Amino acid sequence: MSKLSSILVSASIIAILSACGGGDSKTSASNYQAIIDNPIEYSQTELLAAFEEKVDSEYKGKKQDVNLDIVKAHDIYHLLWGQYSSEIPQVPYTELTNNARAPLQANLAQVITSDIKLNKSLTRSAQTRTSSKVSGTLNCGWSGFIRYTANLDNQGVGTIIYELDQCQTNTSNNINSGRGAISVSLNKFDNFNYVIYFDNLASSIKNYRTGENIHRFSTTGYFQINYVTDEAYPFYPMVDFKQNLLTTINNRQILSQLSSYFESPKGNIYISDIGHVEIKSSLENRSLYNPRSGSITLIGDKSVQFQFEPYWDFAKYLEDTNHDDELDSGVYIDDFRFPLDSQDINDYQLQPIEDLNIPPKVYSPDIPYGKTYYTSTPIQLKSAGNVHDRDTLNEDITISFNWYINGELVKDIHGDTLPAYKAVFGDEIKATLVAFDGLNTVEGPPQYINLLNSPATLTVSNLPTNPNSEEQISFTVDITDPDFLTFDDTPNLNFVMTAAPTGAVMNHQGSVEWTASPEFIFPEQSFNFNFSMLNPAGEISQETHTTSVFIKDDQAMPIARSGIEAPNQNDSIWIGDFTGDGKNEILSTDNNNRVFLISEQTGSYTQSWMYPFKMPTSGSIVQVIGKNIDQNAPLEIIVATETGISLIDDKTKMAKVLLELNDNQAIRKIDIVDLENNGELTLLLLTSNSILKAYRMKDLNTQIFSTNLASASDIAIANVDDDNQLEIITNNGHIYDGKTFSNQWISSTKLGSSMVTTADLDNDGISEIIGADTWGNLSVFSANTKTQLYAFDQFNACNIEATNIDQDAEIEVVLSDCQWGNITAYDWNKAEQTLEEKWLLSVREYDSKSLTFGDSDNDGLQEIHWSALQARIRTNRLIVADLANETATLKTKGSGIQLDKYSTAGWAEVESGNESAVFFIPESNIGFDGSRLAFITPDGNLSISDEISSNWDKSQYAAVTDFNKDGIGDIFLPSTHLDMGAFSAMQLSDMSEIWKINGDSDSNIGIIMAREMNGDEFIDAIYADNKTLNILDIENQLTLVNHTFNYAILDFDIADNGSTPWIIVSENNKTRLMQQNQALLSELSFVDQQCSRVAFFNQDSDSTPEVLCIDSGSQTSSNQIIVYKIENSTLVKYVTYSIGKTIVDLAIDNSTNTNQNFFLLTTDALYYNYDRSSSSRLTKYNAQGLQIWSGPELIGFPSSRSLKHRYSAEKGHQFMLATNQAMYLINQ
Repeated sequence: MSKLSSILVSASIIAILSACGGGDSKTSASNYQAIIDNPIEYSQTELLAAFEEKVDSEYKGKKQDVNLDIVKAHDIYHLLWGQYSSEIPQVPYTELTNNARAPLQANLAQVITSDIKLNKSLTRSAQTRTSSKVSGTLNCGWSGFIRYTANLDNQGVGTIIYELDQCQTNTSNNINSGRGAISVSLNKFDNFNYVIYFDNLASSIKNYRTGENIHRFSTTGYFQINYVTDEAYPFYPMVDFKQNLLTTINNRQILSQLSSYFESPKGNIYISDIGHVEIKSSLENRSLYNPRSGSITLIGDKSVQFQFEPYWDFAKYLEDTNHDDELDSGVYIDDFRFPLDSQDINDYQLQPIEDLNIPPKVYSPDIPYGKTYYTSTPIQLKSAGNVHDRDTLNEDITISFNWYINGELVKDIHGDTLPAYKAVFGDEIKATLVAFDGLNTVEGPPQYINLLNSPATLTVSNLPTNPNSEEQISFTVDITDPDFLTFDDTPNLNFVMTAAPTGAVMNHQGSVEWTASPEFIFPEQSFNFNFSMLNPAGEISQETHTTSVFIKDDQAMPIARSGIEAPNQNDSIWIGDFTGDGKNEILSTDNNNRVFLISEQTGSYTQSWMYPFKMPTSGSIVQVIGKNIDQNAPLEIIVATETGISLIDDKTKMAKVLLELNDNQAIRKIDIVDLENNGELTLLLLTSNSILKAYRMKDLNTQIFSTNLASASDIAIANVDDDNQLEIITNNGHIYDGKTFSNQWISSTKLGSSMVTTADLDNDGISEIIGADTWGNLSVFSANTKTQLYAFDQFNACNIEATNIDQDAEIEVVLSDCQWGNITAYDWNKAEQTLEEKWLLSVREYDSKSLTFGDSDNDGLQEIHWSALQARIRTNRLIVADLANETATLKTKGSGIQLDKYSTAGWAEVESGNESAVFFIPESNIGFDGSRLAFITPDGNLSISDEISSNWDKSQYAAVTDFNKDGIGDIFLPSTHLDMGAFSAMQLSDMSEIWKINGDSDSNIGIIMAREMNGDEFIDAIYADNKTLNILDIENQLTLVNHTFNYAILDFDIADNGSTPWIIVSENNKTRLMQQNQALLSELSFVDQQCSRVAFFNQDSDSTPEVLCIDSGSQTSSNQIIVYKIENSTLVKYVTYSIGKTIVDLAIDNSTNTNQNFFLLTTDALYYNYDRSSSSRLTKYNAQGLQIWSGPELIGFPSSRSLKHRYSAEKGHQFMLATNQAMYLINQ
């Protein structure tokens, strides 16, 4: 909508107050200001005369005709109707007159619609007219208000005086203040006519982003609105206007004296510094602010004209160059239809009218779809279809490009391609199309091009492969980044090494040297070297480039232990000598991550070794085998996961990958046998999709046999015919020769639906085949005669094995049931060709897996071992029974102790001079028992205490100390009984209780720390109980501090601060910095941040600590570290480090007191979605959050607050930690 027409449209668009006058003349018109100051006393004729005289008197500018040319004509047009023209002040005059008339005649109203036509006319009253004064206030819409006084008769005719106070209507940017008046009259068709007067009304336009008034002007004069009605159509009046307005802006005066219909104004314009032009227009229902068709003529010393046509985005400018009153020359001005701002038209050249052509319409060039650009890539744009011309053929148009970098035209490039390296990341790049049709040159709008951050290239030369520790490591690095130009004026590198392992140095040529030994704590460890670019100012880029060196070492393996675990699949228990000491151990697995040995000592079974890392092949563990494949004394451990097979040849070495499947097949079962009795072992492998494969152990890269068995789930190896050659038997009835792999028999029925084994039941040198269905029969077959010898219904089988378990010469068949059944031993009755029950034993639980026979207690007699599934909690436990005197008897301590959860308490001398790592076990024996302590000595011996308490609330933290400094370790721990929370201090040597604080059913013992807090040199206890932080003097059995927070305490830490220690406490969505002063805790500062872990550390070289926070704002994952500085006792967020993995725990590197590094315990799993296959990694970061090294994958999801660290010059860095599946000692 045009700015002039907006005055007439509606009350929400107009912002003019009018003063209405009536009656006879009362004074001379020569005293114009007296009339203007008191308009309500004068007639419309007198007011018009007064304002005309004032306007004429106050205009001080030029009045001679302007010497017109294209530049001046263009400037005049934009001055009057362009972006910064001074619109007629808008006042809601219809609302104002309606308000003023309402008390006089409630039903008299006039509504003007948005198409500027009246939809209601007034009916002249037959009554005698009377006048009455009315005063009031009216809101302007957007802001400000209007005070008015009206003197109107009962027809609404008269005068209104108004005063605007910061008045802005809803549809105008103008803010108006000042006085004026409105005259209201009726024509013969009962249409209201208005004259709106302005007496030096002040207007401004505000920039609402900055609040600054950016455009100020004042207006004096009048604006007259008349409704001209055709006699034939009295109800459809047209609007005409007449204006005599003097506008002053920036000391420039503009006098506009225009009249005629609104769409085609005519009249005179005087501009104080230019002079006079006459305006003639012929516009077709459009305003000068948005002309669509018609023409506007300016007449000064000569005539010029702007012509418009529908759908033109330009104007046709014509000029009478020879002053003969005929337009003879011209030019097209592009983008004239919406004159947002005046254009630079100095380069436009007039042409004879007969030579004019329409200029091309030019759009932005296009970026090819999906194309991205970097500093190092040329930028090529498309122009096809982006230039249109109505009267010139496309082939006659010359198209070029203008390229601009940071606002500067690239002068030597005008093609569609900007070469690489002309601009760099961060530059503003734009391109325009320039079209020339032989006469007109038109430049289109710009296309902006965004350069992406170019990836830097890190080049590493001479990096050693498989280096060992103690080896001098040297390599050379170089970083090139197109966005960082090399500094030619300096001999130094344009990058620096920002973080590296201790002792690593880089010279000015990019050569890095390092010896690994100071940092090595694992047998395999990945070390990071971090580099960053320097910008021209020497500032370090935030982008880090990393190269890693993977190093192997003879470093001792971490000690890992758990409780007694048991498998949930068959073929996962093995009895043999795995240590080379002549004694047997039990090899087993949990069929998830853990592989371990269990030893019998004094009647009890205890875990004596556990492989500390996840297997190098992915997936859960399917099977373990003990096999001597190198002819030395101890058996090797073969571990099959779902995707591969690994060898643990030495329990002090890392597992080696023997075979890894890469065909999306999962391993179901393996066996390693000497098929040809020639000393060469063969690996047999059955996959989950029933593919049988064979490999020679000496060359596992070559597959020697493969066949699809369709539905096989088990295999066995034995000589089942009379050729003295071993055969491979599958449960679904396929038999293959073990040497040639030729098929020798396919049984018409399955030998067993789920499992198969073999045994020479009749001692004739040829084994029989025993198969079992999960539901159904146990059957005995002869492959030699290809017949079934015997079968009986056995209900529900879990496992079947055949071996000689007594003193006779015959082999027994042992079948274990599922669903609370029995383990039953059978002898073969050769004469009757039947199996006869010999003895049976309850499986003790829901089902039984991995039946295994062997002398695990080294008493010279065999035991039977199996894993029993506890149905209610779906967890397996190991059962052992003695075999003697033709029967089986359960061992009294055959199951060992199962540990459900693990937490670290610290290192302590349980007895003077004998240090152990102490772990707190919140639950044991699958939740049936409460808390215990586990002690691991530096050589790996594990012992487990009796139950301490029921630990009903599942508290999981404890802390060891020697609080009274008697040389014997103590422990602070929860001792909840039933639902009554409690805290205890106990002596480790005999587990005697020193002091106990009883709570209630609301108690929930949380984090526990041991630290001296009151200056008496004895160690005190600090612990969280739900929302309360308690500080106890254990020596004197006193409560020092008891402070309650708003929510349950998530974590806390303590730092020295003289006699008033600092305590950082994290609770729900808040982390608070507290200070202890004797018995009180006072809050110094808080931040709106929830931290799953907090710790004080010294990131820099001053004496004031910083705070490390693991951001736990997300309920699912915490992968950010936030560092807070303490400035004037206030927490100030300093920096955030994104780690990229879920961070569960941290420990500060206390080998130094300043510029401290830190260690993180991370996992790839999420808090809410971890399972028994989850893993953990111990990693080191420098004070600036850059990773230095990372260890191998540890087993299980990290336990919260379990990472403990200590440092000594002799041992270096030592750690203890816990996961949900294991306890760890590292570098003991």
